[in-house]
Amino acid sequence: MKMEKYALLDTDFISKTHFIQGNTEKSLSDLVVEMPGYCFFCHSQIIKELSRHNQQAIGWLQHKISEQKIFHLWK
Repeated sequence: MKMEKYALLDTDFISKTHFIQGNTEKSLSDLVVEMPGYCFFCHSQIIKELSRHNQQAIGWLQHKISEQKIFHLWK
């Protein structure tokens, strides 16, 4: 039986980890959402909140949502 883990990404996490890069072109947030066995979600207000913290992360998040790497929980 395959066990899947669920994680809710919040504004602070995405905002801060989007800036952090190691010796690759990927940010820490990219590496996290690639973790096997996890299903990632974000809350409905996250785009609005990110606009106050990290504008660049909004494009990244929208791209990950369109790729279905992150699922957006709507109201």
